[in-house]
Amino acid sequence: MHGTLTAAVDTVHDGFQLGRWLRRQRQHARDHADRGTPPSARTKALSATDPWWCPPWNLVWQRTWQHIHDQIKAGHQLDADHHFRSFAPAQRTWLRVQRTRYDDLHRGQQRLLADIGLTRETARTRPLTPYAETALAHARAATHHTLAVAYSTVHDGFPLGRWLNDQRQQARREATPSARHQALTAIDPWWNPPWDLAWQRACTRARTTQTRPHGVPADVRTWIRAQHAAWPPTPPTATTPHRTRRHPPAQKPPATAAKPAASTPQAQASPTPAPTPP
Repeated sequence: MHGTLTAAVDTVHDGFQLGRWLRRQRQHARDHADRGTPPSARTKALSATDPWWCPPWNLVWQRTWQHIHDQIKAGHQLDADHHFRSFAPAQRTWLRVQRTRYDDLHRGQQRLLADIGLTRETARTRPLTPYAETALAHARAATHHTLAVAYSTVHDGFPLGRWLNDQRQQARREATPSARHQALTAIDPWWNPPWDLAWQRACTRARTTQTRPHGVPADVRTWIRAQHAAWPPTPPTATTPHRTRRHPPAQKPPATAAKPAASTPQAQASPTPAPTPP
């Protein structure tokens, strides 16, 4: 046995007709299951040796899975994003069929495929095309802390800005995950932000220029001040008084605001609570 008991019918081990014997045991196990009788001791022993020795699907499928499983266990990468190109042609074709027919497979088959890395999510993720691989190579080489580049950006003759714009539109429009978009997220988690790209570029510039030896550029300082000005007021807490835009942070509220809130109905309805006494 090499990881499986789904041996071919002509398998012989030390002169023993193992393949033929296993075929008879499968027939007996299925007969017991059809009659609703308990499995025999032989069936229990075989199931303990290999839980999938008598699968409800064909043995060719099981043997192919076992062969790929052994390769992955030895360090082979599934490489589902690239159409399983690292496998032999026959195995590559088999894996592509499993991806296409994933939803029609037996739950046991899906569980076995998950063991080699082909999950439901992986099966539904569209793999990379050669053009997408070229585009991603340019994205990795051209990125300077961000992929929020301008539409007109060209890298080594490749229209990177236009391609990224197309990817953002597709990502917002399509529900099916794409290996392209997953790869872009790995390069820059904010490659497709829900806000304006100009803001993302300015934020990246502000973040990456804080340690310049000659100080932060003037345009970055202006942008940071604008963000501070647009920031919402601090919400009231148990230790800080409530502030509203009627009273700038540097000023104290009028003295009349210090009256107890319960003194009059008008005070109870006041939108500005009194500051905490010192």
